[in-house]
Amino acid sequence: MDLEAEYGVPGLLAPQALALLRMARGMGYGQLDTTAMLKVYESILGCEARL
Repeated sequence: MDLEAEYGVPGLLAPQALALLRMARGMGYGQLDTTAMLKVYESILGCEARL
């Protein structure tokens, strides 16, 4: 996001990804990697993703 601001280009996905990671940390998934974002969706939707 710093590079987006520095070069004046719009950030399309970075702000959403950062928000999801912050939500994941708040929900107790801070010890996970980026898969924590999936845990946020699972929690909100009330179902488990099968990959």
